[in-house]
Amino acid sequence: MESDKNPIEELANNELLLNRLYLAYGNNLVDMKGFWDEIAADERRHYEMVMELLRKEISGEIFVHEDRFDIKAIRSFGDEMVKRINEAEDTKPDAIKSLTVSVQAEHNLLERNIFEVFESDDFTLQDILGALKGETEEHLKTVENKLKEYTANS
Repeated sequence: MESDKNPIEELANNELLLNRLYLAYGNNLVDMKGFWDEIAADERRHYEMVMELLRKEISGEIFVHEDRFDIKAIRSFGDEMVKRINEAEDTKPDAIKSLTVSVQAEHNLLERNIFEVFESDDFTLQDILGALKGETEEHLKTVENKLKEYTANS
């Protein structure tokens, strides 16, 4: 049952869901395929980073205070991404809708403090979560700028 997944596994799953969403947008929006594929590749790399954390936790190399994560927020985000993937595959939203959903997704990750680092965290965990937070902030800026560009030209 999915509820048995630990928070790090759930975080990894969310990164993979974002990857799938952005690949779907790239497939739907041929003129933006390079843009979406680049962001999707970043999300795939994020997934690998989080999976490395999971491997280190399982092997005992690091200790993760799992209660530091808001599992409800993580699962809620994942559920929303599944809906957005289905929407992207079924209704093929236009560029502005796709960019708007992406801005909301990246903003939600930051707003929910999913990547927040605590002083008590293992240094490896601090490094990876800090990198994910920084890259998510960059994604948000990139997608917001692309959305401004598209709305200015509509």
